[in-house]
Amino acid sequence: MDFKGGARYRNPQAWIDKVVCREPALRNVHLSFPPRFSARLKFFGQATLQEKGISGKTLIGRRSLASKAELIDTIIHEELHHRIWKRAARGRKKDMMRIEDEQLEEAYVELISARFMRWKGL
Repeated sequence: MDFKGGARYRNPQAWIDKVVCREPALRNVHLSFPPRFSARLKFFGQATLQEKGISGKTLIGRRSLASKAELIDTIIHEELHHRIWKRAARGRKKDMMRIEDEQLEEAYVELISARFMRWKGL
């Protein structure tokens, strides 16, 4: 499928799937949950915590479709939240401290996702 022009907006899930499968920057990134497009999401993305009996998820909003780099940044950003939550659940003190303070967690995620993007040249 050709995603030139506005095609990524007409079929956003197909574009997200293509980027996840084919983008070299994501080749060795093992995602906790497959990113899913949500037309209702007002933010760039949203990670939802996995709890007993309820699967976690990674939602991608329309704002993340602006460019491939923006989409990758959003996927990495939300994946970092999932990883922090997993490590905190296993008792890692640094991550437990991060999830206790939403601003601290967000600042950390922003820092690491920006580092990833620079490292990958995006």
